[in-house]
Amino acid sequence: MKQNITSCSKINSLTTRISWADGNPAISNTSSNTQSTISVFYNNVEYARMYTTVNAESATNKATFEYLNGAFGSDTPLGGSYTQRDWIVNLPASAPSSGEVMFVANLASEPGDDIRIYDFFADGCKNDTDGDGICNNLDLDSDNDGCLDAIEGGANITASQLVNAAGTVSVGTGSTASNQNLCAANTCVNSNGIPQLSPLPTGYSNTNGQTVGGSLDGIPSAACITVCYETPTNLTASVPVKHGITILGRAGAENGNWPMLRNSAYTALEGKTKGFVVTRNSSPETTITNPVVGMMVFDTNEGATGCLKIYTGSGAGEGWKCFNTQTCP
Repeated sequence: MKQNITSCSKINSLTTRISWADGNPAISNTSSNTQSTISVFYNNVEYARMYTTVNAESATNKATFEYLNGAFGSDTPLGGSYTQRDWIVNLPASAPSSGEVMFVANLASEPGDDIRIYDFFADGCKNDTDGDGICNNLDLDSDNDGCLDAIEGGANITASQLVNAAGTVSVGTGSTASNQNLCAANTCVNSNGIPQLSPLPTGYSNTNGQTVGGSLDGIPSAACITVCYETPTNLTASVPVKHGITILGRAGAENGNWPMLRNSAYTALEGKTKGFVVTRNSSPETTITNPVVGMMVFDTNEGATGCLKIYTGSGAGEGWKCFNTQTCP
């Protein structure tokens, strides 16, 4: 059976309503003990196969599935007796936008197992936020902000819960994020492809997954911004940062918990494309008579070009210190 697909921006998946049963014993007075198979091809590439059982269908003998060439889907076995199921074959990002879908059956002679196909449809790409040619549902960084969708979704998922992605799914071109997601095998998802997690992170469901959250807004989550936030000396959460200035619009307990999730600092500054201008001063050592620990100025009289200084205290070895080496505090 063949069907041509055209005029689609991107083919995401192929769905087939399918069932099978043992060969009709009325013909040979025996149940089938011969395996049949059916393969799904798209644009002359084989992406999936279903195998019926060699022995008679039972509670333990069921049809199994295999995925090839970067495709993926459910591995849950399918019982016989013409029990219908939607067989979803998720195609890799490299699959073309048009081509011929072909089902090739290898049916054994009587009393070989019988396979039925009821209907079929192709699911095209609905959204590609960053325009990299990868559908959002196959793009590990849909908005190309360098922060993985798994982290930016509505659930409380951290980088430690991610694994290296398998197959051909990726962050696409332009993203600086690594190719990671919540699951890298067919065995850790349900029949709808939802990763199954235990224990469940806050905001996550093994039935519906997580909400979109900030994965499409082009602004990296606070959990991904690590360039200027290395682990402080004090590793406890007893001294959270209580003051911060950000232009990313996500401060507060219910919006990333920034800057409180940072630790051991007087203030936190955060930006993506905008600069932060501090007070300019000539020789703060003499012109500022009552400095406070944490005070920061730009000393225009330091060296040939000046430097950013912060007041660390009045003790031995402390005072106004020049930040002239790019690093994290």
